Amino acid sequence: MANILILSALQIFPPVSGGNYRTAMIAEGLATYGHSVRIHSLLGRKHDMLRGKPQGIAYISEKILEFVQRSKWLWVEAMVSYKRNRPPFWATKALNNPTIHLKSDAEWADTIIFDFPFSFCEIAQSNQLKILNTHNIEENIFNALDDRQKNTSNKVAQQEIQAINKVNLVCCASVEESTHFSALAPNQRFIVIPNCVDRRRFHDLSIQRETVRHQLGINAQTRALLFPASRYAPNQEGFDFLSNFAERNSDLLEELDLTFVVTGSVTKKPLKSGRLIATGPVPEIEPYFGVADWGLNPIFKGSGTSIKVAEMIAAELPLLTTAVGARGFDLTNQEDVIFFDRETFAETLKKLPINHQHLRKMTSQAAVKNARYFDPHLAVESLHQAIDRSFRIVPR
Repeated sequence: MANILILSALQIFPPVSGGNYRTAMIAEGLATYGHSVRIHSLLGRKHDMLRGKPQGIAYISEKILEFVQRSKWLWVEAMVSYKRNRPPFWATKALNNPTIHLKSDAEWADTIIFDFPFSFCEIAQSNQLKILNTHNIEENIFNALDDRQKNTSNKVAQQEIQAINKVNLVCCASVEESTHFSALAPNQRFIVIPNCVDRRRFHDLSIQRETVRHQLGINAQTRALLFPASRYAPNQEGFDFLSNFAERNSDLLEELDLTFVVTGSVTKKPLKSGRLIATGPVPEIEPYFGVADWGLNPIFKGSGTSIKVAEMIAAELPLLTTAVGARGFDLTNQEDVIFFDRETFAETLKKLPINHQHLRKMTSQAAVKNARYFDPHLAVESLHQAIDRSFRIVPR
């Protein structure tokens, strides 16, 4: 089997965000085929960086390990970039000046997966298979109206296409990504590796439902709509939309007895304003899925498949989402999902189904139609086949 190195800007295991979950799923899926996977990450989690935890190796499973560098000065540079909503160009610069450990990992590998275009660097040899794992069309995230963001968007687009042209294969998170990038690089090979979640994360959520709802101040009869959101530009736009809507339509939300619950780092700290509750960063997101009656995804920009939608389906939550938020999933409006846009959101809330049998039918149909998002082995099959063909590997 192959020796596979994944280069990442941020620590992957244990996964705590959408990007982490995608990369972790790819590593775990490849390991089920017998491949040996090493992950080389530049920065650790915030609490580890603050307490000065040294670099080191974590053995994730028999076939997976992760080495995390944890450079203090690189972390400072990354945090400044993050707070300014700048792309992680710091990662590209760091990986193009590899440490001895990174050079050793690269020499061990016969396949190198660059996680995000910002993790691409000139470390691979000509005989190594080079793969780019995309999560989004990164250019779109910075494609705003002001001149500074336009300039940033152009730089990101240049980095994306440069990484695409210098690898042997590109793994996209959605057909939309594949279509966009293949038009820019028609001679490149693209495959779609859908985002995937482990349904076991969402078993027995009802156990904590009453306790967590009480902590949040949500009454038993109130319908809670959950929006899991990290600090990511489309999530920030979605949060702003919900916040403004809740302020302008407080009477409507009171009448319908609906509360928006936003959990994750899209807000720096907890806040409560009328019918909107934001938890801020949380150590575990799963209990909040147990709190919810609906999964809500007010995303108006982006690409790739949304991890949060896969999580909502896995948690058996009925889905209320924009069409953009449902990208990549097999979902039919009014059958297994309710679609809305900015203009129709209020009317959509008024018409939300309440019949439990109907809601169960919606959630079960969504799960059946999107089963591929819950099996990492199946999700990475085409990637395994590409690696297998490249080296003509005969299983032992």
